[in-house]
Amino acid sequence: MSNLKYQSIITVSLTLLLLLITLPAHATSKVMNGEQKLIEFHQSIAKTIDAVATNNGQWFSYQVAMEPNNGMPCCLISDTESSCSLDNRVNSQSYSMRQSDNSKRLNIYFKINDGTPSDLFLAGKNCNVKVGGNTVYKIDNVAQKPSISFLNELIEGDTQNTQISYSALAAIALHQGSDAHTVLESFANSETKELKHDSIFWLGQARNNAGYESLLTIVDDDTKDNKVRGQAVFALSVNSHENASKKLVQLAKHSANEAIQTKSVFWLAQNHKSKAINVIDYILLNSDNNAVRKKTVLALAQIRSKVSWQRLVGLAQTAADIEVQREAIFWLSQNEDENPRSILVALAKSKSPASVKKKAVFALSQLKPSQSTPALSELIETATEASIKKEAFFWLGQSDDPKALDYLERVLTSNR
Repeated sequence: MSNLKYQSIITVSLTLLLLLITLPAHATSKVMNGEQKLIEFHQSIAKTIDAVATNNGQWFSYQVAMEPNNGMPCCLISDTESSCSLDNRVNSQSYSMRQSDNSKRLNIYFKINDGTPSDLFLAGKNCNVKVGGNTVYKIDNVAQKPSISFLNELIEGDTQNTQISYSALAAIALHQGSDAHTVLESFANSETKELKHDSIFWLGQARNNAGYESLLTIVDDDTKDNKVRGQAVFALSVNSHENASKKLVQLAKHSANEAIQTKSVFWLAQNHKSKAINVIDYILLNSDNNAVRKKTVLALAQIRSKVSWQRLVGLAQTAADIEVQREAIFWLSQNEDENPRSILVALAKSKSPASVKKKAVFALSQLKPSQSTPALSELIETATEASIKKEAFFWLGQSDDPKALDYLERVLTSNR
């Protein structure tokens, strides 16, 4: 959302936020080293802010009902603690974690500088927010609609703070109810690319069944740009609806759109591994589109299981399509959990087509030095074809491994 801009909105948006508030005056409760205060509502929002936010860096918070099945937003989640700190927060905030601890309430914290929100983050009910020496003004009884209006103003305003806009979008996505969903759907049709794509993601990530239905209208719309539909495919892969993965299987097997088909099989492999293998087998057996078949091999390589490895080895050794075979050979070399050295050496020495054997030599050069240097040296010494020896010499010469350079020097000096 880097192109989004904001303007100073605190007077208008906080008016919307506080319209439904009834607050007791001067009520306070100690929190950590600082304190949390309930705001006394003055005659206007401007007077309220003037009375409360007398210094830059003033924190406010309020709470709303949270959309189910979205875990517990927090800054740091570990086995022993779930916490945030106003003064020292990490940037990798976990907005949504599908776990047993699903928060029913969403706390929204924001800081005011020069009359404008300069920081905003989200915390689930059980996320321990450490306020340090700060005073946090808590606004009670905020309803969903004024909260969404406040956050909407942050997104549609005119400033350069992309952290604020993205956090505000995430907050809307995590609001319970149809009002938040309606706003998110409207953003999914925005002319702003980043806002459109981020909103589509949150439809899948946070909005459960309603999000699934919204994504179907995007992914099945042939008039939409492939990048937009591709983002909807990704969002389907993280959606909680039981039919989301079934839709991905259908798209991966039968979509007539190459981009959508390949996106679907890729995200199945990433997020629904148990269903991906059968889909990959189906595509490699039935598709006559080489580009789709090659990208399907990439998806297979991403699964990183024993079954997927054996499938990849089989393709590298016996695939009828040379391009698929070469693709599988390359991806064998990119799996650091396995050692394909013997398989690749055997392929380089086999009676396969020259392009396959050269690909095997190149793949050997991509292995870590402790594997690639001895393997390429072995080919130089034992391969019967001069072209394979030459290829092994070349790739060994590209290595930064001192042992590779020592070997080449010994070979060259022994031939003088």
